[in-house]
Amino acid sequence: MKIALFILFYGLSAQVATVSAEIYKRVDAQGRTHFSDSSLTSYKSVGYQQVSTSSSKQNSDALEKVAKRLKKNRLKREGERKRSLSKRKQKHKTQLKLLAAANKRKKACSVARQKEDKAFRQRTQRQSLTKMRKALANYEKKRELRQVKCQ
Repeated sequence: MKIALFILFYGLSAQVATVSAEIYKRVDAQGRTHFSDSSLTSYKSVGYQQVSTSSSKQNSDALEKVAKRLKKNRLKREGERKRSLSKRKQKHKTQLKLLAAANKRKKACSVARQKEDKAFRQRTQRQSLTKMRKALANYEKKRELRQVKCQ
């Protein structure tokens, strides 16, 4: 059964290879190419031209040229996509580094603020009123410097 199907398929494919037809090609105003198998005279008046299909060798050569051109274009697009993806990944990595640096700076400012507050509270508990005023003035100066640095 399998052998009979193989022989039938092989015989049909050999007959299909010798088929030829007339094809008419037209390029419209937008630059799109249209193909037709009918040969109406009105087609020739609107830009149709007959494309010869008599030689399978010429067709196969033409198809190979088209295939090579399409493959070249596809490879070019794939290369552009890879470069674009690489650029996007690099940009994302840079953004992550900048974000990490900003978070680190924000955390350092928070820790510095907590240390200054703690140190101020400890100094003011053990000192007299004049020393507390000096400590408060010193604290205010440091706070202003920290605000400028952390913003």
